[in-house]
Amino acid sequence: MKKLILFIVLLIFLVGCSSNKIKPIKVTKKDFNLEKANDLLKRSWKPIFDMTNNYETKPIKKVKSKEEFLKVYKFKFMSSRFKNRVFESLVKIKDGNIVKDKDGYIVFSSEPFTLYIPTIFDKSIVIKNAYIEKRKYSKEYSYLDRYELIIEEGKAKGFKGDFKRKSIYRKNVRESGF
Repeated sequence: MKKLILFIVLLIFLVGCSSNKIKPIKVTKKDFNLEKANDLLKRSWKPIFDMTNNYETKPIKKVKSKEEFLKVYKFKFMSSRFKNRVFESLVKIKDGNIVKDKDGYIVFSSEPFTLYIPTIFDKSIVIKNAYIEKRKYSKEYSYLDRYELIIEEGKAKGFKGDFKRKSIYRKNVRESGF
């Protein structure tokens, strides 16, 4: 019984200690020019737009590898994590492997449904807000410092449905002397 009580006390202590949230000492927000934000989104989402036709996002160019896909569709303004998510969303997978046709090209398929990734090029999508957010932490947690451009997109008035997305462009703080 003593061991059970000791275990519960230890568990409560560990959970209590791990719930301390590290908060920034200073957060500042500054509005960002919407036209510049629009230009940046267009450069960022151009590869997706190039793959989209009639509300279906599916690559047109044939490729034999993920590396070739990323080279053909220049995702230079998107994070590696997002590039991988796009690729994995578009490829056909069977038994855990990427499906290739008889010539060795990757088969892109969104079956059993049609995949559509909205972009700023769509008439129904608008920028709702754009701002630069700077988060400064204490010296001990300075590795968490952030300098980000945040662009919030949504549906334009008069269009049905709901759509919200935040595109976040992060500056490497440690290299810039933030």
